[in-house]
Amino acid sequence: MFIGIVNFCDQNMVPTKLIHSLIDMDYKVAMISSKMDYYEIIKKSPIQYWIFSSLPKENSSRSSDCAINMKIFQLKAKSFFMIGPAMEKVLLELKNDYVPSNVNKTRKTRKKKSFWRPHTFNTTSHVLFRNMKKNMKVWSMDRGFDASKVKGGVKVMNQYDGKIMTAAYKNAILTQYYPFESEDGRQIILNWLS
Repeated sequence: MFIGIVNFCDQNMVPTKLIHSLIDMDYKVAMISSKMDYYEIIKKSPIQYWIFSSLPKENSSRSSDCAINMKIFQLKAKSFFMIGPAMEKVLLELKNDYVPSNVNKTRKTRKKKSFWRPHTFNTTSHVLFRNMKKNMKVWSMDRGFDASKVKGGVKVMNQYDGKIMTAAYKNAILTQYYPFESEDGRQIILNWLS
């Protein structure tokens, strides 16, 4: 089965870890750029499952290449997985409250501290977390969205430190973390695809 990837936000880099993770799970990959008319491509494509992802980096969602076409969520026969900056763009479009990182932003400190941190948080009874332990481990950024003030029909599945980690919106799963970076995250991808 083919999985579609929309290379979101960072057109100069290819999400090779995601591609290799999907290939290791015995899926084939077709990738398009978010600079293309991806709505029309997805609409006409026989591919049902689409992942919007980019490489993990601190300011990727601020790029001008990161516009999200909210019409994709009207494509009922498709299923989407919005990772990192793609999740952020969807939640911003739905007027959710952004919580910036707690990391000290001075240049000296920023160079020493990674904006990526290991986090462990609870799974829920949602089918997305089947075959998983109660606590899942992922790598994510400190920034995020306030889980207590969710708007726009977003359903929070789990959170860390008051910030949304996994959520659902219409026909999409949204993750603040990059699931292909950990074993638990890869299990979530497998559950989404089955």
